[in-house]
Amino acid sequence: MKSLVNYTDSKDQGERVRAICSIGELGPRASEALPKLTELLKDENPKVRIEAQKSIDSINGLATTKPVPVSEFSAGKSEAIAVTEISAEGVSQSDATIVADWLRGALVSAGAYTVVERSAMQKVLTEQAFQQTGCTSQECAVKLGKVLNVQKIVVGSFGKFLDSYVLNVRMVDVESGKIVYSDTAKGKTTDEVEQNISSLAGRLSGNAGSVKQVQPVRQVQPVTPIRQVQPVQQGGW
Repeated sequence: MKSLVNYTDSKDQGERVRAICSIGELGPRASEALPKLTELLKDENPKVRIEAQKSIDSINGLATTKPVPVSEFSAGKSEAIAVTEISAEGVSQSDATIVADWLRGALVSAGAYTVVERSAMQKVLTEQAFQQTGCTSQECAVKLGKVLNVQKIVVGSFGKFLDSYVLNVRMVDVESGKIVYSDTAKGKTTDEVEQNISSLAGRLSGNAGSVKQVQPVRQVQPVTPIRQVQPVQQGGW
């Protein structure tokens, strides 16, 4: 525990955030870290503040969005879903990892799926010697889904385009290997990104089973040509 707390003072911002998330995953067992987490609520880094509050809630038993471990899949009636490691495009991998955690939590809140906990997923993949880094293709997603024993799996990327952060996701049906839904969440600030990810999770939960379709362009009816008017014949004088 002390080593994790020490990492929260690291000069590497990604390392700090990962340490805070790890503390939160310990739940009430990490109660001795509460003073440090409370101190981090005033940190200048908004990501640090957000994750510190989440970890405090988890330690105090106030967290409402806890993913279900792999071992509990058989007990649930809903389909099991896993969110893979989101690939980073022009941003740090730690940022992409946080975004993936936000999406997992939002999917749990939506309540349509049994969501794999990140730590449980990593444990299974380690035991199976499966490397998920760079696993963004449909083929790789299907293999990963079979290893995790889930029915749906979400792959995607997170990056920055102009002045906005963009999360692109695709939901793959493990049995058929087909993409059943795709969507995007955008935002210019951390709060906007997290809020729009919650909306995206709602759409993923409500629209699973059908690919997001592009509306067809309405056909323009041909214009009836204007009948030419015959010139009036002029009479002579």
